[in-house]
Amino acid sequence: MAFTLLIVRPLLVQAKAWLVEDGALTEAGLVVGLALMALGAWFTDLIGLHAVFGAFVMGAAMSRAISSRASNRSRSLCCFRFSSPTRA
Repeated sequence: MAFTLLIVRPLLVQAKAWLVEDGALTEAGLVVGLALMALGAWFTDLIGLHAVFGAFVMGAAMSRAISSRASNRSRSLCCFRFSSPTRA
């Protein structure tokens, strides 16, 4: 966890301009975020902890500005897709 908060978080803050565009997560930002969560899950599984803890720590290390705007947009798109009536 210390490595994530001391090394990964500052790198993500510096890369924010590349990962976020107009307040929304770019495709590259989504790939980086998912890859980091998978890496954290793999590492915690490797050391004998449950994999969800590693993904949680990586998610906690992401800047709130990056994760909250992106998740709000994703949530609204997801809700729209599932709440829209479908044609038979």
